Amino acid sequence: MAAAWHTALRALPPESLVVLNADDPAVADLGRDLRARVVYYGLEDARHASGSAAHTADSQFCRRCGHRYTYALLFYGHIGHYGCPHCGHRRPQPQVRLERLDLHGTSNSRLFITYPGGACEVALPIPGLYNALNALAAAAVALQIGVGPASVRAALEQFSAAFGRIERVQAGPDGADMLIALIKNPVGASETVRMVVTSEQAEAAPLHLVIAINDKLADGTDVSWLWDADFEMLVDRVAHITVSGTRAADMAVRLKYAGLDTDKLSVVDTLGDALDAALGGLPHGHTLYLLPTYTAMLELREVLATRGWVRPFWEE
Repeated sequence: MAAAWHTALRALPPESLVVLNADDPAVADLGRDLRARVVYYGLEDARHASGSAAHTADSQFCRRCGHRYTYALLFYGHIGHYGCPHCGHRRPQPQVRLERLDLHGTSNSRLFITYPGGACEVALPIPGLYNALNALAAAAVALQIGVGPASVRAALEQFSAAFGRIERVQAGPDGADMLIALIKNPVGASETVRMVVTSEQAEAAPLHLVIAINDKLADGTDVSWLWDADFEMLVDRVAHITVSGTRAADMAVRLKYAGLDTDKLSVVDTLGDALDAALGGLPHGHTLYLLPTYTAMLELREVLATRGWVRPFWEE
């Protein structure tokens, strides 16, 4: 796939602009030998180098000589500050840099971005490391095509997540607060779990979750990716997890192997019943975290819409 992209980009004329992620080895290497102008963006804040989930990396070997990369900073998967000890190929220096990133649990984040000739600070209203990097990519493109930094900041600060992707829902007028966060692959699931367990609520009290795993075509019928996701982070931070969906039993087994006490685990196959069971055990003032795969998320929102707690997504 990367080779096909490189072939396409090499055909671009010199006046073209290509904006690439410096922290992704396969993507950054697309800038090699292009006639087009290439601009890189990247994360500089070393505090977010966890070194976790390296076993889920898609690009582990040097694009030039085939030797394994080593990392000075590893944010997640294969994303980080890398270099090849054999041929010397390394991460390019980004022109648009996320110098400082302050993540505020499941609520929001603050980005301090520098670029040639200036800097801007953004209060991003959605949480998570991956969302911050998406915002950085959008800012890099906008700045390079002449959008002013004030407009970039205003647009990002007014952004809201798509339905089911960091979506806050209230269970009725006076009901509990719920947060829906889609999971669909090991890296994304690991980072979502990391976001949840580092939230202010997780610091204050054990968490209550519903994890709904389906294996329908839109989800991917192979759920072996559950074993690559870092669910171990949940073990010491949860009061109770309710699992549901067509592969609820698989998720339950995964959590048992992660070390979760079975007294803190319930299997409820029907999603509506799972939601009710979790809400029934949720202490007043706590948030219920809902982590569904794609089709489970659609089913969940259908349940919520039937109860009048959300609008159907096609009406939003």
